[in-house]
Amino acid sequence: MVISTVVALALFEPRMTTHKLTARQNSNGEVVFIINKIVLQFFFSFNLFKDSTFYVYIIFVLSFWLFWCYTVREPYYSRTASKFFKIGSTYYFWTALTLFLGEMLGPYGFDGALVLWVCGLPFLGLIILFGKASSTGALFSSLKFKTGTMLDSHLSSVLQLVEMQRTDKSSYMLLIGYI
Repeated sequence: MVISTVVALALFEPRMTTHKLTARQNSNGEVVFIINKIVLQFFFSFNLFKDSTFYVYIIFVLSFWLFWCYTVREPYYSRTASKFFKIGSTYYFWTALTLFLGEMLGPYGFDGALVLWVCGLPFLGLIILFGKASSTGALFSSLKFKTGTMLDSHLSSVLQLVEMQRTDKSSYMLLIGYI
């Protein structure tokens, strides 16, 4: 586990100017992915709990953490890589959420978790694929940074505008206005 975490932290391309799809701001998503897999392998290998409720809770919490790292924080500069990881982590979170709802509402006669899961899959994919990529509201909201996370989010938005300016006219205009 330690070796995998060190490799995930150390071996990544942090520059935006590179043309690699895997270039990203940080490797938090990969570390969370490794922790996610190790925790799940540990619990499922040793089968410590006979009831499935605990496993559903663990999967739900870990999938939300992974969803947060890839979808909300958006570590990848490339829109293609970002969308790929967003779709993967969103489907994982959607699966865990429907398992969680099925587990919580099962004692009350709810048995539609599988139908809910199948109905939601195409909508989630379409929302991510055709969703607007720029979050320009955060760009102009505040220039007084109180935490490092606020500065990181602001710089990420500016870098996304710089990347999208060649193909997106509104990004170009926002970047000119920002400068």
